[in-house]
Amino acid sequence: KGDSTHAYFEKNITRRFSTQLAVEHIINESAKWSFKNSISNYNRSIQIPDYLFSGVQLSTYSELNFNFKKEKSEWIAGANVLSDKFTQHRPDTAVPVNYNQHTLGVFVQNTWNASPLFTIETGLRGDYHNDYGFFLLPRLSGLLKLNRHFTSRIGGGLGYKAPNVFTD
Repeated sequence: KGDSTHAYFEKNITRRFSTQLAVEHIINESAKWSFKNSISNYNRSIQIPDYLFSGVQLSTYSELNFNFKKEKSEWIAGANVLSDKFTQHRPDTAVPVNYNQHTLGVFVQNTWNASPLFTIETGLRGDYHNDYGFFLLPRLSGLLKLNRHFTSRIGGGLGYKAPNVFTD
């Protein structure tokens, strides 16, 4: 409710509805299947004088994985699907910023307890993104247990974030 002195305002409203689901099927003490799913619906609007940006974003994540434990190691392998779709309401620009991104990924990771003091984690995943193609993403980390109160971890790997209207 600006006046001639206070003419600038910004109104940012996001309404969100989310669901999450997790299901596990234990095969035996060493093996299990897991399924995870999340769905989020965002109704967004940002308004400043003489400009309104608004739209609906629908994001989903689903994963199915198999977990197998041995005495000194644990293996996890699986696949996942991500989707992210934004539809702009009444675009104020000549070109709306709508997008529809999908990613299909497969992964395997291993945690090896090399000794009571040292653990090594390795992983490899491959993602296919509908706009940006294939990504191969390795990772490696080591955990040193200095004593029962202190640990030290070093690691590295590759990752990415697909750009959209909500990321810099």
